[in-house]
Parts: sequence; C-alpha cells; structure tokens
Amino acid sequence: MTPQDQRKLVNEIANGIRYVTDKLSDFGIVRDTSNLIEAANRLAYGLNTDTSKTSTVLEDLIFEKIDPDKKLRKIKPVSVDLNIGLELTLNSSYIYKLPNNEVLDPFEELIVNISLSGIDGENIVYNSWHLDRDISTLGENSTFPHPLYHMQFGGKLMTDNTDFNYGTMLLVDSPRIPVPPLDILLTIDFILSNYYGKYWYELHEDVRYCNALNLSQSLLWRSYYASIHKYIEKQHNELDMCYSILNIPSLK
Repeated sequence: MTPQDQRKLVNEIANGIRYVTDKLSDFGIVRDTSNLIEAANRLAYGLNTDTSKTSTVLEDLIFEKIDPDKKLRKIKPVSVDLNIGLELTLNSSYIYKLPNNEVLDPFEELIVNISLSGIDGENIVYNSWHLDRDISTLGENSTFPHPLYHMQFGGKLMTDNTDFNYGTMLLVDSPRIPVPPLDILLTIDFILSNYYGKYWYELHEDVRYCNALNLSQSLLWRSYYASIHKYIEKQHNELDMCYSILNIPSLK
C-alpha cells in the first residue's frame, strides 16, 4: 500500500466517524460529540506512512436517553429511576496496522470499555463490558483461554470501583467471549443496535452510513475470519479428534 493509499484509507475512516458524529448530534443522544471529532482527527493526522500505523483515542463519549423505544423490560433493580434515565459511556483506544494487500491482523492495540449506569435511590448502579486485543507476555502461561479479540462482562470498571455496591451480585472473572475486532464506527453501531433500535434502523437505510460501516468491516473482519478459516483448514485432523471426543459431528 503506497503512502497515498494509506492516507486515503485513514481519511475515509475518519470521514465516516465525522459523518456519524453529525448523525448522533441530530438524534440528540450524545452529550458532547467533540471527543468523536478529536478521535477522527487523531486517526487521520497521526498516520506514519513509514510504519503503516496510526492510532487514536476516544474519551468519555456519553450516550443519553437510552432506550427511546422502551424495549428494555428486564432492568434490575426494578427501583432504578428510568425517568432520570440510563447513561452509557464509551472509552476506547486503538493502534491500527494498515494492510499491504495481504491478510493482516489490523490492530496492534485495541481497548474498548462500555459502561452503563443508572440511579437507584441514593446509589449509582453499573453494568460494564470490556473488549480488547489480548497482549500476552512471551512464555506466559494461563489456565484460562485468552482469545486474541474477546469481550468480557465486568472488568476493571466494576472490580476496581471502591464505591461499587455489589448487593447480591457475584462478580468473578467471567468467560472471555471471542468476537471480531471493533473500531469506533463498529462499536457505535453495536451500541445503537442494542440501545437505540429506532435510530439504528434509520441509519441502516442511510447509504453513506452503510458505506462507512462496510469499510470498517472489510478492513477489520476480512483478516479475522480469513485467519479462522485458515486455522480450521490447517488443523482439520486435530479438530476431528477433538470433536469426536466431545461427541460433536466432524466438519467433514
């Protein structure tokens, strides 16, 4: 990929973020969109064409007016004040590795923290999810699986919160669920799909929004799913053995 191609790619991604920023402002569901614009600018202007890398950080993007369709029916505690409303805060950071016409892991670093909060009397109640790219030390052993890209409930946002009232919740190290990597646009789309169905459906009728989303999917997911396919093809015999032990039909 030439330096010109690299600049074109990161500018397209940044412009997609800027367009989504405008749409979120129109919907009135984000408290302050200036952090999104800053994240887009960092991505575009931080490109190093010698290393084919760029990076960005998104700090405290706060979503308000959660659930305008009133579809969330299983909120606990039931005493959470929905008139005040729930808030969702997104913090994330990324170091991109731009592909050079090959299947390549698109990130050197990926951290996404999504926290949801509400008011229950005098208490603030929390819910949080953590997505990251696992960074293991060479030679380090673990008794738990660490998928390269994984999502996990809880995380440090809840376990390290000294003001957190755990009540009857049992919070332990939860399973790390393998997921494809998400950049800023894909993360926002994930949030909208779960908490703002009305606006999510509207945006998926917007050609410019879909084109921006498709660019991220092509850049990030092509390599992710291609690597899974390659692994399955390479390890076919070993997988057959594992499946037979688990009484699961072979892939053949």
